[in-house]
Amino acid sequence: MAAPGKALQVGDKVPVLRYQDVSGKPGTNTGREDYIIVYSFADRKSSKKLMDVMEEAQLELVRAHPRLKLVFINIADLSALPGALRHLIGPVLEKMNDYAMKKMRRGYEKAGVNLDPRAVELVFIPDWKGEFLRAFGLPDARDFRVFVAVQGEIAGVFDSHTPRMGEKFCRLFDRLADPK
Repeated sequence: MAAPGKALQVGDKVPVLRYQDVSGKPGTNTGREDYIIVYSFADRKSSKKLMDVMEEAQLELVRAHPRLKLVFINIADLSALPGALRHLIGPVLEKMNDYAMKKMRRGYEKAGVNLDPRAVELVFIPDWKGEFLRAFGLPDARDFRVFVAVQGEIAGVFDSHTPRMGEKFCRLFDRLADPK
């Protein structure tokens, strides 16, 4: 876990996460040593900008490196929502996630990219209490943040202020895929 007020940086160990995804399925980020895990944090306002950058970057990534095993863990900062609204918001988030997944798969198919569900996993986690934000040392997700981890260690960090983020994100994967 990150020190209070200090976000995880390259070289830091990733905290163990135990979660329920948006559909209620329990999961953890452990036991995936063969995978590169991309953790993204956004709130309602920053998620649009994150998706604008990541849709194209993810497509380029899977096109350039079809053999990489990837997990995309998308964490929505919902800590500002009153607890009484959770039962109303949960089903809406699940429908939004289903729509986004279908849209992404259609985009990949249109681009000629065939996603192997055993090699690419997508997880959407609502962070109702801010616990996942705190684990990564983030006060909130007003500015989106993306962490790339290899074997439990942070290998790259990007945020909404990173110039040419999509390009830098893809270049990181070029280095990770061919670590000469």
